[in-house]
Amino acid sequence: MAWSAEEKAALVAASAREEQERAEKPAKRIRKLAPADEDGKVTTADWATIRLDALEQFGPGLSGLYRWQDARLVEAGFPPTSPYWLWSLDGFFSAVEQEQKRWGVWLAGRGMGKSTTLTRVAALGGVWLPRKIPPRQRWLWPFISVRPTDADRRIEEIQGIIEEAYGITVEKGAPRSIPTLTLLDAGSMPIAYNSLASTIGNVKGPSCTGMILDEEAAMRVGGANPSGEIIASVVAAFRARDDIFAIRCSSAWETKGSHWNAVKKGSTEINYVATLGPFLRAAVAGFLDAATWEEDRGDRAAAAEIRRVAAELRADSAGIPTFVGHEAITAIKSRRDIEALDEETLAEMYHGLTKVKAWLREYGSVPMSPDIGAALSDEDFEVVGEPHRYADEMPEERGYG
Repeated sequence: MAWSAEEKAALVAASAREEQERAEKPAKRIRKLAPADEDGKVTTADWATIRLDALEQFGPGLSGLYRWQDARLVEAGFPPTSPYWLWSLDGFFSAVEQEQKRWGVWLAGRGMGKSTTLTRVAALGGVWLPRKIPPRQRWLWPFISVRPTDADRRIEEIQGIIEEAYGITVEKGAPRSIPTLTLLDAGSMPIAYNSLASTIGNVKGPSCTGMILDEEAAMRVGGANPSGEIIASVVAAFRARDDIFAIRCSSAWETKGSHWNAVKKGSTEINYVATLGPFLRAAVAGFLDAATWEEDRGDRAAAAEIRRVAAELRADSAGIPTFVGHEAITAIKSRRDIEALDEETLAEMYHGLTKVKAWLREYGSVPMSPDIGAALSDEDFEVVGEPHRYADEMPEERGYG
C-alpha cells in the first residue's frame, strides 16, 4: 500500500517528536553511595546513611529498608512492588523481627510477580540481615528454582537490583559452573548469591544466610517430593543461626506435597503463611467478574464453579489470585487467555482439567486434586439468583486498602 504525502509527513513529524522526547528525558542517575576504588568500581555503600534515610522516609526495620530499596528501583525505571506484595511482606518482616519466624510461605497465582518480587527480597536480606562470618568464609544465599535457567535469570536480576538501588558494582562469576554474585554486606561480611537447580546435592554442605525456593510445588516429580528434602537440607545449612529468613513460594499445583502441606497448616511458630487479609474484597470482585463473563457467554456451570470458589474465600484464605497481586492482569483478561488452548493441548498440559479449572489453578490459586478434572455440565450446579455484576453494584469496594 502506497503512503500519501500527508501520511508520510505525519510519520516524519511523529518520529521527530519521539526523538525530541528522548533527548529531553533526563539521563538515568546511577546511585554511587560510596567512593569508587582505584579501578573505578564502587564495592560498598554508605550503609549508615541509607539506614537513617530509610527510617526517616519509610519507617523502621526490614519494611522501611525494603520500601527505600523499592523507591530507588522505581527511580531507576523498575516497576513498583504491588500493594498486595507490600502488605504481605510487611507482615512477614514483622513476623521475622518480632516473632523470630524463619519461613515465609506464599501460594501465589501465575504472573503475580513472584520471582520479580522475591529477587528484591533476596537482595534486601542478603545485604541487611546481621551476621558474623568466620574469617576466610563466605556464606551463601541460594535462589533455587526447578530449572537452572530460571535460577540464572534471578541472579542477573539481583545483580541489577544491587547496582541500581545501592550503586554497588557487583560482578557475576561462575565458580564450579554455578552463577554467583559476591559482595560485602552492610556489616562488611562477605556473602554470595548463587542460583541452584532443585537437587539435594546443590544445597547439601554450604552454610546459608537465607534462601528463596521458587515454584516449590512444581518440584514434584514422578510422585516424589524433592522440595521437602531440599528444605530439610537447607534447615541444616542455616546452622541454627538467628537473623535468617527464607521464602517458599509457588503457584498452585495439587492438594499434596511439601508446599501445599505448609499452606494448609497455616502460620505456625516458625512459618508465616501469607493470606488475603484486606484484599479479600478485591479477590471476590475478580472472581465474580469472571463468573459474570462466563454467564454472558452461556457457560452456567463454569460461572457456578467460580462463584463457589468466591463464596468460600475469607480474609485468612491463603490462595492469592494473580489479579490481586498484579493489578494489570485482571480476572477476565487472564480467563480469556486460557481460551487460546485447544482441547488436545489442554488435556496434555492440564491432565484433564476443564478450562475453567485450569484458570482457577493457574490464576485463582486453587490447587486441584488429581481426580477433579472431569468436565462439568449445567446440571452439576444450582445457579441461584441473577448474575452478580460486582463492579456495578459495589464500586467503592473494588480498590485496595
